Amino acid sequence: MGAKLRYFDDYEIGQEGETWSRTVSTADINTFAYITGDHAREHLDRHEAAKSPYKERVAHGLLGSSLVVGMTSLVCPQVVGRGVPEAYLGVSRPTIERPL
Repeated sequence: MGAKLRYFDDYEIGQEGETWSRTVSTADINTFAYITGDHAREHLDRHEAAKSPYKERVAHGLLGSSLVVGMTSLVCPQVVGRGVPEAYLGVSRPTIERPL
């Protein structure tokens, strides 16, 4: 029998968890830029990025967010709704009034 499903409300503030680590590569950054159309210099141009406070290229913020959601969905799927259809459905279906 599988582990008991835990929903978002079952977690307490301050509770921690762990996923595996992932190194974001140049290929990841370039592919994300290609897919999203975000070709900002701080992501793609190492010479321009060297002049920034970070001194090197930085990954897109949404790339990082996407990785977090993806990793969480594998380690703790019920938190982000994977395999839990109720996560995507409202408790009750709203009534839509249509003019006669």
